[in-house]
Amino acid sequence: MFAKVFVDVSSSNTDHQYEYIVPQQLISLAQVGVRVKVPFGDSNRLILGYIWEVYEESQYQGEKKEIVDILDLIPVITPELIKLAEFVKKDTLAPMVRVLNLMIPRFMRLKTHKYLVAKNLLNMDANIAGLFGGSNRIKWTSTLPNQSAIMREIKAGNLEVVYDANAIGGARTVKLYEINESYYHRNISFIKNPADMDLLNFLQKERVALSMEEIIERFGVSRYGVGRLVKTGFLSEKIQQVSRIKNRTIEGIRLFEISQDDRQKYEEKVARIVFEPQRVLWVPHDKQEENAMLALMTEKMQTEGKNLLVVCPDILSSYQVSSFLTKVTGLEVACLNSDHSDAEIYDYYQMLVENDYSVIVTTSLSALFPFQNIGLVVMMDSDSLLYKNEQSPRFHLPKVMKERANIWQVPIVFHSIVPTVEMYAEALVKQFLLLEKRNGLDDLPITVADMKEELLSGHKSPLSHDLIQSLKAHIAANKCALLILNNKGYSQFIMCRECGKTIDCDRCAFPLRYYKDQGTLVCPLCNKRFAFNQVCPYCGSKYIRHVGLGMEKLQEAILEILPNARISILESSTYEDYEKVMDEIQNQEVDIIITTDLFSRSLNHPNITLVGIILLDLVAKAQRFDAHYQAYAMIEHAKLQLTSPGSELIIQTYDKAMPFLSQAILGDYQAFFNEELKRREALKVEPIYQINRILVKGPFQQIFQMGHSIKRTIQQSIRGPVIIIGPSYNKREQAVQLIVKHQSKAMQSLYERIYSTLQDENFTIIFDKYPKYIV
Repeated sequence: MFAKVFVDVSSSNTDHQYEYIVPQQLISLAQVGVRVKVPFGDSNRLILGYIWEVYEESQYQGEKKEIVDILDLIPVITPELIKLAEFVKKDTLAPMVRVLNLMIPRFMRLKTHKYLVAKNLLNMDANIAGLFGGSNRIKWTSTLPNQSAIMREIKAGNLEVVYDANAIGGARTVKLYEINESYYHRNISFIKNPADMDLLNFLQKERVALSMEEIIERFGVSRYGVGRLVKTGFLSEKIQQVSRIKNRTIEGIRLFEISQDDRQKYEEKVARIVFEPQRVLWVPHDKQEENAMLALMTEKMQTEGKNLLVVCPDILSSYQVSSFLTKVTGLEVACLNSDHSDAEIYDYYQMLVENDYSVIVTTSLSALFPFQNIGLVVMMDSDSLLYKNEQSPRFHLPKVMKERANIWQVPIVFHSIVPTVEMYAEALVKQFLLLEKRNGLDDLPITVADMKEELLSGHKSPLSHDLIQSLKAHIAANKCALLILNNKGYSQFIMCRECGKTIDCDRCAFPLRYYKDQGTLVCPLCNKRFAFNQVCPYCGSKYIRHVGLGMEKLQEAILEILPNARISILESSTYEDYEKVMDEIQNQEVDIIITTDLFSRSLNHPNITLVGIILLDLVAKAQRFDAHYQAYAMIEHAKLQLTSPGSELIIQTYDKAMPFLSQAILGDYQAFFNEELKRREALKVEPIYQINRILVKGPFQQIFQMGHSIKRTIQQSIRGPVIIIGPSYNKREQAVQLIVKHQSKAMQSLYERIYSTLQDENFTIIFDKYPKYIV
């Protein structure tokens, strides 16, 4: 028997199936979708692979190798996942194995180790032979001494290099002890030790199993004593898997009370979603509707005996949604995100395979895992840029989940407080079921502070007069203020006053952000960190200028005006930081929280009565075509945070005349959409034109030539309007870059032809159809 296998070598040059012989002893286990351990390359190093096809007659004429081991009894890549993997690969033109690796936890991938095996110790250099210490095999590391001598012994045939591969991790187990019922009744009268008697009577009465540590602590029986009871037959040993999943439910999550009329209205919406299976764009009116609908969707799935899958764009929102659903339904909710350890993700995976959860909340990290019995998919904040994967495979998760829902034949709900222009246009054209909020003026008081006028009048603080007065009033009322600033750290970049240079990342050529509390410089793009001693690395000058307002600098400015203010900065998405801030709000232990727009969306609490957008221009004036949309969405999300009486929103800007500002204040999305669509048409950007990016990696002297070749191929092959910018060098990606604007349905097939014909062992061509940022 033979099998075609995708090997875990993440290179486009190995993106095809390799034929392997299935040994006789493994034939019964060889199934499509199981993981295998196979030798690969001239060195026959053992690596992970996935069986994709099994057949009787060989289809390859060359030398074939045998599968070493089959790692699964039941396929981990199910027929549903095979369909999904083929869709993602075709859409992204990424190596198949990169897609498959997203469908299992990292713990289930293999880690390869290199070993040195002594073939002839007697003829070997004494120093090298001494490394083995009497063994015939040692693990090779780059720190072993005498590397050149080791290489000589390999060439002489005295040493051999071999490879082995094992799973990175696995299930955690514990040994438990339970009563041997029949032996207990026959022989209990022979037990004289009181501690042994107490232990055995307890186990017989309670019908439980205890660990060694529990027995020692509760009954005082020694390890030797437990072993004696096992040996004599009173106790039996059993191995049990132990979950490593930690409870991460956030206390203080807000629960809304809804009227019977509202409940009926929301139930009707849920019924439309379930009974008219199609794509749904859901724009909730407020947080109450959002929470009530999620609860009712869960209730509906429970009634139908189906599971609910909720996808979130970031860690904090996944904690918020899972904590809310846990509290309101009383169900155990699976919450998977990158804040969890690899061991926790593995344990979640095992429980998902066993269908142990009826409600699953996940981020992109685990969105391609094998979920069971799904009846409804909800994508929270489906407009989020975080759903665009920046690593291969470069997919857009809403599109992938739409296809997955289609494979499952279940409805999918795209939730969005402010739909992107692209999403709303698609919903109108393709006739999604639209569940929209109404337009109209909200009752929330909104103040727009003109920072340009304040600066001209001599007021240089980053806090406007209006915001300062409001902060004082809300703090005096023992309420909490939320200040939104999308700049982390102390300053956005550092400039030397003598040589005039900025300190840039040596990899990305991007200005480094300064963190005063840590005394470090951090690259916003690749997160690389550098120690900083307030001295210019180019000229040695100590005259340093900090440019741009960061959270730490804003905190300093607040304390100059309000020295007794209790301030917390939330700039990370860990459970511990989120829980701490939510506890502080709940217990009224904080006056002001400084955080980003994204993180602020998960801080919904009635004690928050003031939101201040510190510098709207940072978003609205960004060098991206959707900057006005991002600023509009920021304002809408800020308004949703304020639900208590006496709440207010203050927006600080240097340009009050920006056209979208009045539309955002009024909540008039239709007017914004119509104006923005006209602007996009003039700019020739999405949704009028699709914007793709092509990256070419390889020898530096040749990648520009390849870039020009690809550009000519596209220009000669595509009829109709196509605009290509580049080739230019992208230092962050370390590749030549082409930006392609087009309206052609034939572009996908052309990309496939370029991928298959122009790519070879010298070049890697990456097609990014959903670029998050254009650099």
